[in-house]
Amino acid sequence: MIHKLPSIAPEPPPRNEQIRRLVLALVGALLLFGGGSIAYRSALHCSLFDGFYHTAWTSLLHPIEPQSSPRVQALNVIIGVLGVAFFGYILANALNIITSQFTAAARERKRIVESMKKLEGHYIICGYGRVGRRTAQEFIASGNPFVVVDVSEAICAQAREAGLLCVQGSAHENSVLLEARIDTARGLIATADSDSENLYIALSARTLNPDVLIIARAGNSDAEAKLRLVGANHVVQPFTVAGVEAANIALKPELASFLDLVSSHKGRDLRFEQFTVREGAPRAGSTIREIWSPEESRALIVATQGDDGSWHANPGANTELRPGMIIIALGSGAQLTALEVRITRPV
Repeated sequence: MIHKLPSIAPEPPPRNEQIRRLVLALVGALLLFGGGSIAYRSALHCSLFDGFYHTAWTSLLHPIEPQSSPRVQALNVIIGVLGVAFFGYILANALNIITSQFTAAARERKRIVESMKKLEGHYIICGYGRVGRRTAQEFIASGNPFVVVDVSEAICAQAREAGLLCVQGSAHENSVLLEARIDTARGLIATADSDSENLYIALSARTLNPDVLIIARAGNSDAEAKLRLVGANHVVQPFTVAGVEAANIALKPELASFLDLVSSHKGRDLRFEQFTVREGAPRAGSTIREIWSPEESRALIVATQGDDGSWHANPGANTELRPGMIIIALGSGAQLTALEVRITRPV
């Protein structure tokens, strides 16, 4: 979720329109110099270069022969007025392009600062490479707020052009994580290509926010063990995950295709979702049977997690949904939203 600020000043013309105006003014100036050179050559019976020379000086309000014939004097006036008009227009457009860039940069900085102040319960994606971009796509599809952190200024510029919040800097530095509001973040995902970088990121994040959820990328099992030691809650090994997925596609292609669809936000009509039952929600403390009225289309509660952390698959209709319980449900977007309202949103 990106918070966009209302405009505080009239929007300048689009950059393409500004450039088009500047090009037209330059073309007009070239036509003025060409036509003036020919006109002076005819009036003064001089060379074309001398005609250009007269045009250049006259357009700057310095006519070379102010006491010439009425024809030349009239030409001096025309060239002088048109020269001032064209050069003034060119200068105004050039200044407008320059100032608009500074204004746009100032507005963007203000937008980022204001958006950062509002961030709470968000996620921080550290590293905007291939894994980070794919992670960001899922967050965009889900509507969850997030901020990107990347050391590359060019990559941050690309992220901002896409409408994302991005903090430029090394994610293992405390100042950078604090700028990304690690203190109010719900989770952090370390997706850097370097295991050592992810290790430092996880350590810094855990130091600054003991309660934040940390998910880190690891290249091997040795790096995974070290990441867990410094506080990572979950560690993902891309090559291991890719190997398991490849095997599942080979052995159970239809099941793998179904799970890929419902476990991401590509499957908007049917997907898995995780909820935590909240105290004070309309159906907190009710049984699964009591959540829905008989005529309602309902999401399927696939599993629940008990107080001891164990999972119970296909829970019975009389299972009580106690506050703090985590449930996994399968359904359409509308069905999942209806379930979310009943068990996670206090009255």
